[in-house]
Amino acid sequence: MIYKDFQDRSGIRATLEYFLRANDDHEHAMGNIVFVQGSAISDDPISINTDGTAEVNLNELVAEFEQQAGLYVGTNRDGKLYNHSTLTLRYEDSLTDKQWAEVLEEFQAGMGYEFDKSLFCGGIHKEKKHLHLHIGACRVDSDGKLISKHNHYEKAQKVRDRICKKFGLTAPENSFYIMSENASNNNIDRAIRAKARNSASSKNGTFNYIDERHLIRSKIKQVFKDDKLVTITDYVNALKKRGVTIEAREDKIGHCTGVSYKLKGSDKSHSGSKVSSSHASWGAILNPARKGLDYEAIRDNPSLGLTGIRVKVKVTKKQVSTIKRLRLNVIVRRYKGQYYADLAFRWGDTEMLAEAIMEMILKILALIFCGGYARTYTPLELSRSNIEHDTNNETVYDGSDIQQCMQNVETDAMAWKDEDSDAPQDLCFGWDKVA
Repeated sequence: MIYKDFQDRSGIRATLEYFLRANDDHEHAMGNIVFVQGSAISDDPISINTDGTAEVNLNELVAEFEQQAGLYVGTNRDGKLYNHSTLTLRYEDSLTDKQWAEVLEEFQAGMGYEFDKSLFCGGIHKEKKHLHLHIGACRVDSDGKLISKHNHYEKAQKVRDRICKKFGLTAPENSFYIMSENASNNNIDRAIRAKARNSASSKNGTFNYIDERHLIRSKIKQVFKDDKLVTITDYVNALKKRGVTIEAREDKIGHCTGVSYKLKGSDKSHSGSKVSSSHASWGAILNPARKGLDYEAIRDNPSLGLTGIRVKVKVTKKQVSTIKRLRLNVIVRRYKGQYYADLAFRWGDTEMLAEAIMEMILKILALIFCGGYARTYTPLELSRSNIEHDTNNETVYDGSDIQQCMQNVETDAMAWKDEDSDAPQDLCFGWDKVA
């Protein structure tokens, strides 16, 4: 059984006409349409004449819906108080009209529509291979309150699975089938809807991208339940053990600004907000009211694959001119009248602490620059500095091998330490060449 939501609307007549076919352009034979009473008290709008022709009069049913909507006492500004959805069976499944009526009541109850306090009805369409039920509902209950649609896809999946088990129907494994092709939902990858409808597996590989996000969400839920997570590094390592890697983005301060997730064996990364804006986005991970993990750039950036540290080296105006003339992959900043060249480092899996690596790098840099000024930036300095040169392809050095890393730094710096030099032929551009 597949559930689809076709968005709320401000009027009900057109919807009822659509699925009960009270119009001149309908494509369905009226003999294949059955009205399902639901919680409505109006008479069946479809009547069959002695000659076999059908007549449909929706006036009483429309008036009942409009009267129910008139009870609304809230402040819904768009006036969309009616909903249209469908339940569709797989071609090998079937239900009797009586069973459909039972399914309608049970499904709507699971979606928050109490039988005695809400209004809904349905129309069974039998002429296609996939037997399906259209549902028209008023979102206003008898108390004048709007029936909530919060997490209605999740609600639909739970009640659908329960109904399928009860009646022996097929419940699709793909979570796509509980998501509407018309609804605005960040968890839907619109680009692959057509493929998902026509195939059990994605044409892009063995993974369906929507299934991937569903699986990532479940693994995130699992790590927060089973692991004692305190820091971002804890979170990254816990997910890595479960086959999920995290890709991060950073700002000019060297701090993480967002994350994406990728399943092992997949070619697709999913942004945290699309996986779950409440549980997987960068903001939600750090928010004390949500996940509340602790983040420190120096400690956690290596696990995120971001710059481990960013060092500033004092440079002269002539050196800045050389860097610009040679278009070197070095960011140059100006802060309080002084020019600085950025040297950015990251490291991979290592038993050495980040602080120890940073201390060692600073000592070696002091030797390379003949005792020159080499310090780490403060967040204030980074945020208030002006970028004078940036090729958007900054060299980031792999600090996991300190000796090789410092050799690369020294080789690159030769191009601008000597203010009159040209770039050497064997100029090394660090991590970005081997990443």
